[in-house]
Amino acid sequence: MKAIANPDAARGVTLIELLITIVVLSIAIVAIVSGISASTSRSVDPLIQHKSVLLAQAYMDEILGKRFAEATPVGGMPPVTGASACSIGSDGETRTAFDDVDDYDGLDESPPQLQTGFAVADYADFRVTVAVACAGTALGLANNADAKSIAVTITSPDARALTFTAFRGNY
Repeated sequence: MKAIANPDAARGVTLIELLITIVVLSIAIVAIVSGISASTSRSVDPLIQHKSVLLAQAYMDEILGKRFAEATPVGGMPPVTGASACSIGSDGETRTAFDDVDDYDGLDESPPQLQTGFAVADYADFRVTVAVACAGTALGLANNADAKSIAVTITSPDARALTFTAFRGNY
């Protein structure tokens, strides 16, 4: 048997060194797990935002497909002039009969619905509000009645509101 020249060189790991290692590893694991947890809780955000964009696009497509004003002829020409060009609000119609852009002003639906009255599938916790206003001068046009702004606000289940705005010209 060979004798050890330096008895201190054969030491093992002490209890204190072991405890310090455990504490350092514990702190590192807690930091890693909390980082993963935070990113996991935010991973649903892009899905909700995507659904909000799709819903807003559906409403915008529906609204922009309507006439500029009640008096706008089929085809949009000639443009409507006078006070009727910038009248805002429903003309007494229900949602299923909306036929011009300003009819949608004040629309507030939760859950969102198709124009036919059926609820939009998988959007039960969403809310849609619409505001329409005359905006010709805001766009630099001579007459305020030459354009309308349409603001569709989608409120998601986590109470975040996204507003999408489009303009419709009097043509």
